Amino acid sequence: MRREARVLLTFRSIHRVLEAEEALLAAGLKPDLVPVPREISADCGMAITLAWADRARALDALARTPPLRVLDDWRP
Repeated sequence: MRREARVLLTFRSIHRVLEAEEALLAAGLKPDLVPVPREISADCGMAITLAWADRARALDALARTPPLRVLDDWRP
């Protein structure tokens, strides 16, 4: 069975993660909140993951939602 490609979005704080989740849901996307993997250093212990195919739409939605800023996006 093949795993779906995912993107992991990290943010500076849990407050930004929750704001980002709200913005992504409003954009019709399906974000999941997950703990930041140990291999990745982030200022916040939570991150958002969603389908890799939705990456561009997600980054666009977040760019239109100041002051949200993605610290980094990873493809696990």
